[in-house]
Amino acid sequence: MQEIVVIDTSMMRKASGFCRFPDTAGLRMLTFLIVMSGTIHAFAQSFMPRQITGREDSIRQKVFAMGLPVVEVNTVNREFPHYYSVDAPEGCWGMSITGATKVPGRVTISLGDSLLFDSGEYEEDISGMTIKIRGNTSARQPKKPYKIKLQKKADMLRRGDSRYNDKNWLLLTTLGILADVGFKVNSLLGQPWTPAYEHVNLFFNGEWKGVYLMTESVRRNPSCRINIGTDGFLFEYDSYWWNEDIYVESPTLDRPMHYTFKYPEPDEITPEQIAYFTEMITAVEQSLYNGTYANYIDVHSFAVWLLSHDLLGTRDSAGSNYYLTKYDSTPASKVTMANLWDFDTAMLCDERWSTLHGVFYFKSLFDSENQAFLREYVQLYDAVAPTFYDEIDDWLEQLSASALAAQMEEAVKWDGIRWNEVRTPFSEEIENARQWFARRKVWMDAAIDELRLQILPTTIKRPSDDEALKTYYNLHGQRISMPRRGINLKNGKKYVVR
Repeated sequence: MQEIVVIDTSMMRKASGFCRFPDTAGLRMLTFLIVMSGTIHAFAQSFMPRQITGREDSIRQKVFAMGLPVVEVNTVNREFPHYYSVDAPEGCWGMSITGATKVPGRVTISLGDSLLFDSGEYEEDISGMTIKIRGNTSARQPKKPYKIKLQKKADMLRRGDSRYNDKNWLLLTTLGILADVGFKVNSLLGQPWTPAYEHVNLFFNGEWKGVYLMTESVRRNPSCRINIGTDGFLFEYDSYWWNEDIYVESPTLDRPMHYTFKYPEPDEITPEQIAYFTEMITAVEQSLYNGTYANYIDVHSFAVWLLSHDLLGTRDSAGSNYYLTKYDSTPASKVTMANLWDFDTAMLCDERWSTLHGVFYFKSLFDSENQAFLREYVQLYDAVAPTFYDEIDDWLEQLSASALAAQMEEAVKWDGIRWNEVRTPFSEEIENARQWFARRKVWMDAAIDELRLQILPTTIKRPSDDEALKTYYNLHGQRISMPRRGINLKNGKKYVVR
């Protein structure tokens, strides 16, 4: 059997010339025709049909015995997706991929002897799926993240409700506790949507690829994901804008990052929508400096998003996925921060703010003479702090005693052996997270008190000298009739009632 693959590099925008070709273990012969600058370069490679060995069968038994759901992807002709590597142009950040191929096939999910999900064999727009490599830096690692697109909407997480049906699903290489903790914080702080997920083992064309996080992708789906109108926007402040065909430059922010689009899709967005978005985002950014930002952004959503990262101590300020939405194209619709995403650098900023605290819009919001954001941020912490730390510690304690923890302990260990990398035991990561939030409470309480002092002059009306001697205020600047347990303010001084 012979197959000819033609690759025209003139069609691969920004291609560096490096290409990962499909795994073709199921083909007798594969001929590559590579067109570079009009010149055809050809080579052929023969392959023997793949047979399952006794060792592979032993691995398969061991993986199924771990107890996690098993995702099996089998593609047409056993082809693996490939991509081109690209590096950022001068003055930009990051490294990424382009030309990622979509490979058709079938995906199933099993648990023990039970088949939980089956896409069926590939038939365009009817059954099956396509799969491609996704991500930027992560895509260039030996263990690849993938995007699955079903040909027919379904819920790969099998929640028994058709409103969760969608075509788009992700298999992320995220290991350990970070994603679990990040999504839990997202939920506890009241985000409208927290992506659902499941830890799984992955077999790709019979080869065990290790432990993955199967999750919903960030996309418009009013019934179960991002709820925006048909004339709304889901967009990202993106350090990888240089690898997109459509982007809008940030008019005022002094960073090598610009805005890219998740909805409308880049190949569907119209010039009129781009013009509207450009005018809108210019007004938003200008409002950060003239103090009118509350007319353009949902202040509460920005406070929730940043406080979540500050509680997590996120260190990555460039790749932390700043997802934003605008519900529709009317003036009444404000720019809103969407859910958290990407927790690879969580719990790394010990005894300091997350690196996100002083970048993007947040530095201007904290520095603005209009202290609406500062007040919202402090008041939000005061509202969640009394229960947040206990709730997340209780959740971590329950997780440590769960069957999932035992399954992940074994799975993470074998994933490390599979990829020849050192993995922190799952139980140790849970304990590290519990200790993190215990320390974080002490630091955050003190840091918030420092912020609180910054808003007092604008929230307390100066009383007369006689009135000041008998007037008390709480730390929100609100007048109270009697001092209460904790810190009170009287005549410009702090009084502690124990």
